[in-house]
Amino acid sequence: MGWGGRRVNSGRKRKNQPRVAGASVLRHPSAPTANPVEPEKFDPPEDLDDAARAVWVERSPHAAAIGTLTRATAFAFARYCRIVVLERNESKGPDRAGPNHRGLMTALHTLEQGFRIAPDGRPVARVMPEPPNKLDRFRRPPDPPV
Repeated sequence: MGWGGRRVNSGRKRKNQPRVAGASVLRHPSAPTANPVEPEKFDPPEDLDDAARAVWVERSPHAAAIGTLTRATAFAFARYCRIVVLERNESKGPDRAGPNHRGLMTALHTLEQGFRIAPDGRPVARVMPEPPNKLDRFRRPPDPPV
């Protein structure tokens, strides 16, 4: 052993660690799946005002289609709708691009990334066909009907 002590992650790997070179074993959460889940349809919360409800109606289909809007995330999406209304009002006022407006823009950007309704350069999860079985080429074809 040289100077400075042991290096992080040096030495023999544990047996329970996967050994894959150059690729992550964990799938990305937005990776396409073979079995898509039908998005659940539900109404916006009752406490939304008319402007926030209009934002919900406009943007919820996109988040529901991706799968990020569920009953569990509805509260956060309602907050997103309210922040959109606040930002629109702030952008019309004299303090446009002021500290309050910039803070609202930052909050909107964070929530849009969380709900995957902002462009982020990653493909949206789509339904992929089942991958072909690698052993099919070794199997005997079925006998023709007689």
